[in-house]
Amino acid sequence: MCSSDLPAVDARAANDTATFTVTVHDTTPPVVIVIDVPADITRAADTLGGRVVTFTASASDAVTLNPVVTCTPASGFLFPVGTTTVNCDATDAAGNTGHASFNVTITDTVPPVVTVPASITIEGNTLHGAVVSFLTSATDVVSGARSVSCATFSSGNVFPMGTTVVTCTATDVVGNVGSAHFQVTVVDTTAPTLTVPASITLEATGPAGAVYGYITSALDIVDGAVTPVCVNASTTFALGARTVTCTATDARGNVTTKQFTVTVQDTTAPSLAPHGNLTAEATGPTDRKSTRLNSSHGYISYAVF
Repeated sequence: MCSSDLPAVDARAANDTATFTVTVHDTTPPVVIVIDVPADITRAADTLGGRVVTFTASASDAVTLNPVVTCTPASGFLFPVGTTTVNCDATDAAGNTGHASFNVTITDTVPPVVTVPASITIEGNTLHGAVVSFLTSATDVVSGARSVSCATFSSGNVFPMGTTVVTCTATDVVGNVGSAHFQVTVVDTTAPTLTVPASITLEATGPAGAVYGYITSALDIVDGAVTPVCVNASTTFALGARTVTCTATDARGNVTTKQFTVTVQDTTAPSLAPHGNLTAEATGPTDRKSTRLNSSHGYISYAVF
């Protein structure tokens, strides 16, 4: 607002004075300008939770020099995955305000990184295979630690003989899927456990020797019960010593061999059956007769005088 007093002079040099006022109003809002970035910003997520985005906003005004600009969210904010609208406002000295906005879009197209063990080779340790335990993990740039799921077989399962490919996957919060795989190979180099009798000595029970019904068995870690095969096997063993060789073979050809000896001896003396007294008729005063009587246990010889 301005006031002015100007003298007025007429022809007769008489002076007079008048006054008026000039008022200046600032009603022009400032203009908000985003500098050095496009109107809308798109960035890929690069840290846990999204991405920190910086930007510059400034305003110009016809009257106020460099009005202060306030943006929400502010520059340097950790923007989450998705689209966020940034609203910027500025106010000049007269209280006039200006407004502008732009979008910040954070994308996440990177899948989680899945960590699995190196390929595993293990000896069979249970029926039909091996119990295998292993550790897996997954981490995502944006989502952080993620759970891992392994197809077909999980840690602690029984893996079959041979090689199995295990594929493990993890999914982040926006559906990106990461995967990794490894191999588990189960081998069997362990022979069955074979059980045979201890060596034994038997007494003959007849002319053919002795009957001996022995028992053998075999058990394999992977195959379970295995039937042993014995050479020189017999239920009747003749006098003397006989070595019995038994083998047990599993499905992979691992063999266990054991032996035992059966000895048949004869240490029992013959038995003689007693007979009653015999009476024979003399045939002369000086005759001597000898005879033999047949017995179920042999012959008995005697003389008669």
